[in-house]
Amino acid sequence: MPGQMPPTQLLAENPLNHLLFLSNLPETNKFMLSMCFNQFSVFKVWLVLGQHDMAFVESDNRVQAGALGDSLEGFKITQNYPTKISFVKK
Repeated sequence: MPGQMPPTQLLAENPLNHLLFLSNLPETNKFMLSMCFNQFSVFKVWLVLGQHDMAFVESDNRVQAGALGDSLEGFKITQNYPTKISFVKK
């Protein structure tokens, strides 16, 4: 449709959800992750209990989640940990 932005790469590959799963994280905390995602419309960040390298991020909608995923896929919170991001399946 005219005037519509094309879907992001992550959204085009997995048009599923506004929830993202993050893995390959360094030992971190909720505050640190929230600061990384502050530039995006992120409502909640959950760390996976007992797994220091996994978290979930909730965005406002699928398009924003896709933009977040495309922007931060491979982002290194620390030098040795490129972040892996995927949509949570419904």
